[in-house]
Order: sequence, then C-alpha cells, then structure tokens
Amino acid sequence: MENRRKLAPIIRAVLFCCRQGLSLRGHRDDGPLALEIPKDNDGNFRALLRFSVDSGDLALQEHLKVAGGNATYLSHRIQNEIIDAGAEIITTELVRGINETKCFTVTADETSDVSGIEQFTIGARFVQEIEGKHTIREDFLCFVPVEDMTGAGLANLLLTTLQKLGVDTHFMKGQGYDGARAMSGQLKGCAAIVKKTCPDALYLHCANHNLNLAITHACDIAPIRNCIGTVKQVVNFFRLSSKAGNLLKKHILAENPSAKQTRLLKFCETRWVEHLASLGLFYEAVEFICLTLEDLNELRSKTDGVQPNSLLASIQTSQFIVALAVMVPVFSLTKNLSQNLQKEECDLSDCVQYANNVHEELKEIRARADEKFAEIFQSANQIAGKMGIELTVPRRVGRQNNRDNYFGSPEEYYRRSIFIPFLDKYLEELDSRFLEHRALLSMIQNIIPAKCAELDEEAIKKTASVFEEKWPNDITGSVEELQVDIKLWKRFCSNIPEKERPKSFIEALDVCNRRLNPQIYRLLQICGTLPVTVASSERSFSTLRRLKTYLRNRTGEERLNGLALLNIHRDVNVTSDQILDILAKRSRRIDITL
Repeated sequence: MENRRKLAPIIRAVLFCCRQGLSLRGHRDDGPLALEIPKDNDGNFRALLRFSVDSGDLALQEHLKVAGGNATYLSHRIQNEIIDAGAEIITTELVRGINETKCFTVTADETSDVSGIEQFTIGARFVQEIEGKHTIREDFLCFVPVEDMTGAGLANLLLTTLQKLGVDTHFMKGQGYDGARAMSGQLKGCAAIVKKTCPDALYLHCANHNLNLAITHACDIAPIRNCIGTVKQVVNFFRLSSKAGNLLKKHILAENPSAKQTRLLKFCETRWVEHLASLGLFYEAVEFICLTLEDLNELRSKTDGVQPNSLLASIQTSQFIVALAVMVPVFSLTKNLSQNLQKEECDLSDCVQYANNVHEELKEIRARADEKFAEIFQSANQIAGKMGIELTVPRRVGRQNNRDNYFGSPEEYYRRSIFIPFLDKYLEELDSRFLEHRALLSMIQNIIPAKCAELDEEAIKKTASVFEEKWPNDITGSVEELQVDIKLWKRFCSNIPEKERPKSFIEALDVCNRRLNPQIYRLLQICGTLPVTVASSERSFSTLRRLKTYLRNRTGEERLNGLALLNIHRDVNVTSDQILDILAKRSRRIDITL
C-alpha cells in the first residue's frame, strides 16, 4: 500500500500531460530526477514531479531519495506502460458501451501525419440511454497506419481492427465514409466489401462532404470561380508581406479604431463552406484593400513577383464586385447547414430537414430573383462608389462564344450572367448530392411519430417491407407482425398532441416504451444510429496534429493511440488506482499489489 502511494504522483503527472495534450519528454530526461531546475529542459513530466515535491509531496520525495536507480519509475518505458494502461481502461469502457447497445455504425477517414504515415481513424456511433434520455455518441476508437489503400485493404484493416478491440461486428448497422473511390466503390470499395461480411451495414456518404462538393461545383461558374481566385491571390499577397499587412491594418484602424480583425483570413482549402469568414472580411475591407494596393503601387512594392497594380486592376472590375456581393449571402446560408451537420446529435431526419430548409430558402430567393438581386446590386453599387468606379456592362459584340452577351442594364446583365446561373447550379447540386439521404429517409421516416400518425394502410405495408428488406436480421417475426406493430405504434402516436409529436428518431426513442414496443424501439435505434457525417473522425485529425508534431514526429503508434484516447475521451474517468491495478499484473521491482 505504501508503494502504491509513492507511485500515485508519478501516474497523476503522466495523466495530466496526456489529458492536456502536453509532451512528456524533454531534451534530456534520463537518470535520477534533479530537485533543482536543470540546465537542460527535461520535459513537462519531470517538471511536474519537481513541482509536486516543492509543494510538499513527502511520499514522492521519499521515493525519489530511497528508490534504486532501476526502480524510480521515471523512464519513458514506464510512461508508455502507464499510457497503455489508461488507453486500455478507456477502450474497455467504450467497447462495453458499444456492445451493450447491440447496434452501432462505424465511421472512418484517412489522413497523413507529420511523418508521412497514412493514418486511418476509426470511430463508432451509437445511441446511449441515461436515465430514460437517449443521446447519440460518436466515439474515436483508434488510429491505424495504412499501407494498402485499396478498398479491399481498407475493409480488411477496418474489420480486423474492430475485432481486435473486441467490438462485435455482427451489430454493425451502418457505415459512414467520404465519397473516395476506394471507400464508396460499388463493387470493390471498402463499404461494399464490409457489407459482404456485415450485410446489415448500410453505407451513407458523408453529408458534409456532399455539401462541400455541392458548393465546389456551384462555384465552377466562370465569374464566381474568377472572383474566388482573385480573392485568394490578394489574401496571400497581404499575408506574405508584413509591410502590406501593416499598411492595411493602418487604413482599417483609421476608419474604425475599435476593429478587432485587421488581417485577412486565409482560405480553408478543404472546406469550401468555411470560405464565408474569409469572403465576409474581404467584403467589408475591400475599400481599404484598394487604398493599400494603391499606396503599395506608388512605393513600387511587390511580393513573390506579384505587382499590386495587377491585383488592383482585378479587384476594380464590375464582374468581381458583383460576384463577391452575390457569394456572401449565399455562403452565409450554407454555413448554418454545415455547422448543424457537424453536431453529434444530428440524425438522418435532422440532416435532411436542415438541407431542405436551405434548399427551400434558395428556391424562394430564386423565385424572387429580381427583388433579391436588386438588394445585392445596390450593395455592390455602394462598394463600387467607395472604390470610385461605376458598374458597367462588358463590351458586346455581334457573335460571342466565350462570355455572356446579354442586353439590358448592368443590373439585368449581372442578374442573368452571375446571380441566376449561380443559384440554379447550387440548387441542382444540393438536389443531386442529398438525393441518397432523402431517398433513404423517405423509406424509414414513417416510424417517426410526426409521420406515423398520418399513415394509411398502404403506407404501413410499404414501411414494413422496407425495414424487412434493409435489416432482416432485426425483424423478430414476419412482415405481417411488423405491420401490426406499426399500426399499434401509429395509434400511440395519434394520442400525442400534434405539436408535441417527436420529429426525429432520437426524440422518438424517448417516448417509445422498450417493453411494450420492442420492435419499433429497435428500428428507431437503428435509424438514429445511421451516420450523417464523419465530422467526429475528422476532429480526431486535429488531435493527431496536436500530438504528433514536428518535434514529436517519432512517436510510436501505441503511444500515439494512448495519448489520443486520453486526450479525446476526457469524460471517461481514469484513476491512478486503476492504472496501478493493471501495472501490478506484471512482476515489478517494488510490490504494488493490494
């Protein structure tokens, strides 16, 4: 017991660093612990122990004095054992929760770390019930290095890893990946191969990736594409030149001394919806950007060979100003959709509802295109006035093949050449990209109380047959018996006041009695578990970049996974006593068994 008390501060120091994402080791961290501050940095772990001794931890101080050189428990090997023990505790807890629900979906994504190793991140999504309240959990499980990037290689790696962790793949009801060919291929993709082993695992393309692709293709219209390209060039020019950045800051603060953001934001290369922050700031500061470029042109200043006057000429065009004014309000609608899709509690019904709301809003804007564009054109005119230019129509010719050649006023020209094509393309992309999600929801949404209360006999039969087709292993009886269950569930839903009827699968689980309606409860659980996005998997990449940095690029795979689990799953309690119990399973130089 005394030995356990001595080692507890060491374990707490390791856990503290792991939980906070801090590096443990320093430039020199071998040998006995010096109680005075050393000349070389010996790392956060030893610094914490030194702080504990200074704060009056007598047990630790005595241990450091009397422990033999081979039993101080300060080496990097002991650190790894403590980290592995913490990871084991967390993994056991996560796997227990997944297997208890007997219903989960897997999410996965891939990225390269700082060492150039392809890391495959695996997560699980399942419904958790706490005191009658149902919530969705999306938990990171592990990183796995990948060498075989084919669909078969990824599928084999995914299934093997889940089995090693102890996850029962027979309960896998869905798969969520991006749309890469290796993942989504109909014949040799990872999803198709996994489905052969787990026939109930329905594949869904990540909704956020769909949204990103919709925006990417909508922005392929020439005026919008050229506008974004020009904005990127200007932003890079100001971010690479401190002289240009300081001059822009001076102009902004002269006009608005309380301005908080005075530096242009770099464009996010992977998420187009995040362009809104960059575009919004550029739109607000375009007048000051022009003034700064004029000043730099007079000073004959250039960055990476880019002349300020060439950027100024690109900005001071009617097409650029109108395209910029068109993109900002449309992107602002999309940003809310993206943020909602990234929430863990978002299920398939919420996903489609969010997408439909944006789609309907864009349709309304399209139906009132004349009125809406008049407002946008007015704001574009104001910006042009501040820049000292007039919005005009490009020169027309009798025969034009390479640009729009509409007749009419500038407002009419830009409405027909930029605004309407951009909206039409965006609406078309949203329709096609979310068609898969809408089609699936239309088949399974009938068990949601808000829909179920309105079902007729024919709709009940179709609903039952769809569930029997998609998840036959979860249907306990015949299709006819399932129809009866849906009819009884409909009667229950009809007794709920219309305004209080749940409109999502997770809300429906809260009102469904598992004992009275076990079949309906199971189907609601499956539908609520279906993956919407792989946002949680991508969040683990942020942890990966914080943990495996340029200075820590030789971190081993086991240590990396332990650090990631301890850093991400802060809600899973890990105590020094639990870790000591695991360490005590192996023979030690000092006795730590209870």
